[in-house]
Amino acid sequence: MRAHHEHYDGRGYPDGLAGQAIPLGARILAVADAYDAMTTDRPYRPACDPQWALAQLIHSAGSQFDPTVVEALVTMLASGQPALADCLSPDPAAEGRASLPGNRRLLPYAVG
Repeated sequence: MRAHHEHYDGRGYPDGLAGQAIPLGARILAVADAYDAMTTDRPYRPACDPQWALAQLIHSAGSQFDPTVVEALVTMLASGQPALADCLSPDPAAEGRASLPGNRRLLPYAVG
């Protein structure tokens, strides 16, 4: 997604978009990508502690990241919601796409 490197304060790239001008999907992807990058092993470093990663996201909320999206992630993780990978199941009728079991919604809370 082109806009996921935009920063909430307008200092990102490629277009210098800020706030609500950044598409919601890009704002969500930016937070999810940063959290994943910090909490998974990389060839050059081990995974960081998830609480430390959340602290980094909270610290950057309002500058790099949409604070509402960061708050939604913190709320989801604190509530014990399963990770997306844990709740997706293959749907043979969806030709390789994944579906949520039990007809659950992907985001059970408002993100903005």
